[in-house]
Amino acid sequence: MGTHRARTRPAMAAALFCTTCVGASGSDDGTSEDTIHYEVSFPNATHHEAEVEIEFPALPPGPLEIRMSRTSPGRYALHEFAKNVYNVRIADGSGRPLEASRPDLHQWTVSGHDGTVSVRYTLFADRIDGTYASVDRGGANLNIPAS
Repeated sequence: MGTHRARTRPAMAAALFCTTCVGASGSDDGTSEDTIHYEVSFPNATHHEAEVEIEFPALPPGPLEIRMSRTSPGRYALHEFAKNVYNVRIADGSGRPLEASRPDLHQWTVSGHDGTVSVRYTLFADRIDGTYASVDRGGANLNIPAS
């Protein structure tokens, strides 16, 4: 499987991975400098893994709070989707690694950024049931809250 690249409005990227305490606005065509960018690739699909990268540009000073969804629409149970996220790497716009505190299982708080934060992580996805995500050599089904 290859790489999927997309430029999206903040709401879509937030839905893909997280909810943030800051928002960015962009033009309708997604070309604004403050548009959140994300990329999903599948270099290890045999082991049900997706690699996700999200870039949050044009951030105001102060901590960035990133949250992974805990539930899926139409489901009434907590699924704690962050349990399938690992190998999290966070950097600022110049590539300098940043530390993130973890106030709870589904949240990362990033301080000390330069106005841009890049988040990379591995997603384990082996369950195709409408709630979770699935990746294998045949394809990928990325349910937004679980991805």
